[in-house]
Amino acid sequence: MIEQRSPGMDEAEVQRIKTIVLEAAEREAEGIARLLASKANGELFGQTEFQLRELALKIAAGAIERVANERAKKGLTKAVALLAPAAACGGS
Repeated sequence: MIEQRSPGMDEAEVQRIKTIVLEAAEREAEGIARLLASKANGELFGQTEFQLRELALKIAAGAIERVANERAKKGLTKAVALLAPAAACGGS
């Protein structure tokens, strides 16, 4: 397991992203289980490994996309919140 810790890391953000990753994994879990169940012991390596890696990449890509989208929305929300008081006063 890769453990990344840095000063000032927001543990709530870590847990929020963990939930996103687990949700992405849940969506692919049945496909992974079906793939493994369909293979004999002698077929678990080689092509099956590559198929599993592709499913794992889908999990990571889905998590990255969702985190990026949510961060972008937060940024937009923060920008709007900063501009709102100025707009309410009739100017900048």
